[in-house]
Amino acid sequence: AIVHPVLDIQPDQLRTDANRAKSNLDAKQNDSDILAKLEKDGLKEPNFQKVIEGQISNALKPDNYRARLDWVSPEPGAGLIRDQPELIAPTELTAFPGRGGITIFSLDDNGERIIDTGAEAKNGNKLGRPGGVVGAAPGGAGGGNDNQKKETAEEKRRRLAEEERRKGIFAGNAAKPEEKKEDDAAPNAPPQGPFKEEVKGKRWVVITAVLDNEKLKKNYLMALKNEAIAYPNFKRVDVERQTLQSDGSWSEWAATEMDKNWAVLDNLPEYDEEFVPESKRIAALVDPLPFLKAGYWAGVHVAKLVPSEIINKKADAPPAGNNMPGGGMLMGGPGPMGGSPPGGGSVSRQQGGGKKMGGMGMGMGMGMEMGGGGPGAPGGGGPSDDMNFTKSDDPALMIRSLDFTIEPDHTYRFRIRIVVHNPNFEHTDVNPGVDVDSPNLSGPWSEPSPIVTVPADVVAYAQAPEQAERRDDLVNFQVVRWDPASGQTVIKNDTRGPGEIIGEYTSVQMPNSDGNGPKSERIDFNSRAIVLDTVGGRQKLPDIGVTRNNFEVPAMAMLVQPNGDVVIRTQALDRSDEVREDMELGYKQAIEDSGKKRERGGNDRMTGLNKGGKKKSGARGGSRQSPGGGASRQGGGSNSSQGS
Repeated sequence: AIVHPVLDIQPDQLRTDANRAKSNLDAKQNDSDILAKLEKDGLKEPNFQKVIEGQISNALKPDNYRARLDWVSPEPGAGLIRDQPELIAPTELTAFPGRGGITIFSLDDNGERIIDTGAEAKNGNKLGRPGGVVGAAPGGAGGGNDNQKKETAEEKRRRLAEEERRKGIFAGNAAKPEEKKEDDAAPNAPPQGPFKEEVKGKRWVVITAVLDNEKLKKNYLMALKNEAIAYPNFKRVDVERQTLQSDGSWSEWAATEMDKNWAVLDNLPEYDEEFVPESKRIAALVDPLPFLKAGYWAGVHVAKLVPSEIINKKADAPPAGNNMPGGGMLMGGPGPMGGSPPGGGSVSRQQGGGKKMGGMGMGMGMGMEMGGGGPGAPGGGGPSDDMNFTKSDDPALMIRSLDFTIEPDHTYRFRIRIVVHNPNFEHTDVNPGVDVDSPNLSGPWSEPSPIVTVPADVVAYAQAPEQAERRDDLVNFQVVRWDPASGQTVIKNDTRGPGEIIGEYTSVQMPNSDGNGPKSERIDFNSRAIVLDTVGGRQKLPDIGVTRNNFEVPAMAMLVQPNGDVVIRTQALDRSDEVREDMELGYKQAIEDSGKKRERGGNDRMTGLNKGGKKKSGARGGSRQSPGGGASRQGGGSNSSQGS
């Protein structure tokens, strides 16, 4: 203020300038002047209305501008970014109980097989293998067969690898074992037999299901972006069950005792005939079928997956490839085909419940299960997408699991899920959030199976009222007795009334599998069940003034079970009980078959088909059955009502 001169502006001058500006802002301008100015500057009327109307009449089609392929985000260097495949649950679950005598290797107190020192060397011609030792592993049960081929270097390498895997080295991320020298391998090689065999009576529930392989492969393709690797590497099937409790509620879901089941399945010297083709039977999804010396399989083959020519007529010889448990597909690697496990080989297990082939020689092919299919980390997988495992392009696959740990006179229901090798294990080319740390992935649980009841070892079924001169309270019972020692099931009818115990020690025709025909034996049929009261028999219609006809009331009996439970047995339910019917037909067939030695696939009848829940598929065997008869019919072995 001191150094600058004073502004030479007066207040009146400011007022005059402000008024002049206000008058300019408030002045009205004609529209014609504005348009003239715009046209002078080059802006003209675009006629928007006509342009829009023209575009509406000639609308653009979005499909004409759609990309031929979906947009993807390329990974620098190679491939496409991977996602996690969506696993699916098995469907069409069925469960059916059974009992019989299974040929199994004798085990010592440590669970090891017992060498049969007094037996001659076996020639490998087991029922599970067609003729001779084709595909037998060197050093197996053959041991003395002049026709056995000399072990090649490649076969030796594979045999040593199999022996190492039996020791558990290939489980998880263990290092791959180095090839051993011949001198080093001999002292540590497991004994090759021959091993002692015995027939053991076993109870079981067989669970079968169908897996939509076509849908699962599509999910893999969507996730992995590469059709060449869009195959699931199946590891095992998880099985859980619930038990019906005395108050009518179900127990919590609990895993079946896999170790006890594998103690049976890992020690089978021979296997029974398969009807489902190999391509639909992935070993990791299908438990092998033990050869039965007593009893018959029911519900172990899914009928929809069995070729019609096998269902319509029994083939003279087993279908190609049915000489192997679980299939034996060689999709992942070479190797001669085999059947019965050499040396009493087995389906051994890897840590975590996975299934791998051990002691099978080349029977299942080295590509079946090389510890999980992963490079550098057997049993774990890895980023190189090793495809050395069993693959199938069939749209549907069979699942079968056998549970030998069930208890008699108990009711169960089951659920299952598949477990696969994680295709993204240790991969880095994945989307955020994809699991790359877990070696295996578990699918969703299936819906529960139908309820299944395991019959008691001695059970009485009401069949019909029994007419007597002075009594009208008698009921004819069919008493079914299972012998746990031999695995044989026998049947005897017994007539009882109130106050009497059903069943007695009596003679019955006992079937056998040695071909010498049935023999009469005395068997204890005492069920320990006491009849409280009965209803049924022939009665007259009420008196209505006309001639009265008799009619028969179905038998009904109230019983006290050995454990104190009171149950109702009715003719209407017991006669149609599917488990009872299966046991009756099985006994009749066993008597008929006792005249010839039982052999794998030697029967001229189709048994063991599972119709997926259809009722009444016909009797077992020969001319008595409809085509594909002997089917499993889901349901329980008991229809009794439990009271107080």
